[in-house]
Amino acid sequence: MATKYATLAEASEAAQRLEFKTQPEYKKGYKQDPKLPANPNQLYAGDWDDWYSFLGTEHPGEKYATVAEASEAAQRLGFEIRDEYNKGYKKDLKLPAAPDKHYAEDWADWPNFLRNERPREKYVTLAEASEVAQRLGFKTRTEYHEGYQKDPKLPSNPQRSYAGEWDDWYSFLGVERPERYAALAEASEAAQRLGFKTQQEYYEDYQKDPKLPSQPSVFYAEDWDDWYSFLGTERPSEKHATVAEASEAAQRLGLKTQAEYYEDYQKDPKLPGSPNDFYAEDWSSWYNFLGTGRPDGKYATLAEASEAAQRLGFKTSTEYFKGYKQDPKLPRHPDGMYRRNWADWYSFLGNERPKEKYATLAEASEAAQRLGFKTQKEFYEGYKQDPKLTVSPFDFYAEDWDDWYSYLGIERPVKRYATLAEASEAAQCLGLKTGAEYFRGYEKDPKLPSQPNKTYSEHWISWPHFLGNENAINRELTSKYPEFWKAIQCYVEAGTGQSNKYSHLRALLRFYVDKLGLVDDPGAMLSRDIPFDERAYENFINVTADTVKKPRHNACSAFFEWILETYCSDEDENGELIVLPGYRNPLRTVLKGLLDQLPSYKRSESDKPPLPMDAIVRAKQHLIPLEATSFRDLYQLHPFLEDCWFGVDPQLIDDNDPNCIYRVVKKERKLSPLKIITRASVR
Repeated sequence: MATKYATLAEASEAAQRLEFKTQPEYKKGYKQDPKLPANPNQLYAGDWDDWYSFLGTEHPGEKYATVAEASEAAQRLGFEIRDEYNKGYKKDLKLPAAPDKHYAEDWADWPNFLRNERPREKYVTLAEASEVAQRLGFKTRTEYHEGYQKDPKLPSNPQRSYAGEWDDWYSFLGVERPERYAALAEASEAAQRLGFKTQQEYYEDYQKDPKLPSQPSVFYAEDWDDWYSFLGTERPSEKHATVAEASEAAQRLGLKTQAEYYEDYQKDPKLPGSPNDFYAEDWSSWYNFLGTGRPDGKYATLAEASEAAQRLGFKTSTEYFKGYKQDPKLPRHPDGMYRRNWADWYSFLGNERPKEKYATLAEASEAAQRLGFKTQKEFYEGYKQDPKLTVSPFDFYAEDWDDWYSYLGIERPVKRYATLAEASEAAQCLGLKTGAEYFRGYEKDPKLPSQPNKTYSEHWISWPHFLGNENAINRELTSKYPEFWKAIQCYVEAGTGQSNKYSHLRALLRFYVDKLGLVDDPGAMLSRDIPFDERAYENFINVTADTVKKPRHNACSAFFEWILETYCSDEDENGELIVLPGYRNPLRTVLKGLLDQLPSYKRSESDKPPLPMDAIVRAKQHLIPLEATSFRDLYQLHPFLEDCWFGVDPQLIDDNDPNCIYRVVKKERKLSPLKIITRASVR
């Protein structure tokens, strides 16, 4: 085993000799020098500053102050889509990695940011998307993700885009549902036959047996115990019951440094990967644990370090981290080195504790307004000007909180148009013809919402319909069949369920009328003199998913009935409509038995009354706070992740990753309580 560099300075010098410029480069190549550790930030935690200092690279400059400046810079670099930005934003050090989060308060969307055409509208219904996906021959979710871009109207995540209608991938792709082992015992036996020894091996190769599920812990949840039982592997040994026993064992192995411990602790299976966490209540330091002396140069006691820090005039932990190297005897993390006697940063730096916060919402609101804050973003940037203001007034004064408009004393935004029809009329008055034009110009009318498809989702049909530009839907097809398209519009607009009807009848026009090259005369299609192509129609119906077949056939049949009455009928002497001789609805005559052959399906939606929208909004704000920027911030959501936690080697946990969360679980065993590190699986 190669000994690692004793100090951060030596390791830093070696890393710079190898010319690593970024953390990923270091991770890929540090093994070129056996004395370089995998995680220098952990091994030299007491002296660690950051990766820029370690690799001797320049700190990135300040980011652009506004989204407008960043947008202009991104356009200068020629980025057309989000992927291009993600690959090339580092060409300008002032561009942030995630502009949508960095400028969250003023962010609209990526097309606005990059000033390019908005992506084409996606298929309105699940049925349309399903039909196209099946025509493209996708048989698995992987095939779909690899090839969905062959049709720009297919969404990358159909299960999200059509969440209200979504069933599963088998229905969406029209493939047969695979058979799984009925019992956990059968699946366990099959997994053991394949020789899987770890959970990772199972995930990599379980598809060798098509009857094995991808998540057996979920599929057999009622009978599931753990992966050791499932794979028939031996459980790990019990760990040493006390820190004293573990310390003695580590010293017997001759381990002198934290790095040596991480490399060789497995020689004793009873030693834990992170003894400082495993024995947290009794832990003092690595020096005591390994029986080695504290490194020369650091202050021996918290009192001495505190006195030195105060002499340097540090007032905050941030100032300390920037300047502690002015005194080489000060450690990087005094809270860790002197953890037994540590109280807090106020005591360590000899600072006055922050004042009490305003007792009432009214007082805090008055103070915020005196400082002139006009937006939530301005408040977050400047609230520290008054130490009695809290960063989260909506939590601190939850019982009295109304909203940010009341708190900051600013005018509420203008009320939006109450109905889709009013908004549609206003948008058309502005002459907006496409979704892209709407996003660029809707602010000319303050009553228009930024996303009308969501604001009026209950009555929404499509962008062309909203902007009075229905011919935008496949211009070539509508110009080729103007009479058919006019008939479809008249029929759909006169009834309910317009979105689904448009979906089915556009498909009829595209995949039946146009495919057969019929004349542009809806009535002629129903003439007895023109044979109705039964096979082509049956293929048109049967190419869809089972859940779509019957609704599509019913929609077409009702449309044919309307054509019969509108184009092929006349009034008799009594004023009653009668069908002219020589015309018929072939779906009631030639194909009258087709409806009985089509599969029926049970609706998946609930028949219970819907939740009030304000209840949903409150729940969302509770689970996903406005100030959240990472998975770690979604702390209210963590208790709902019981099925997502799994055991993990503590060395794999990255404390610097805001999307990495972990917890320490105590389980009562015969010898003593043991601590098990678990981590949430984020998918």
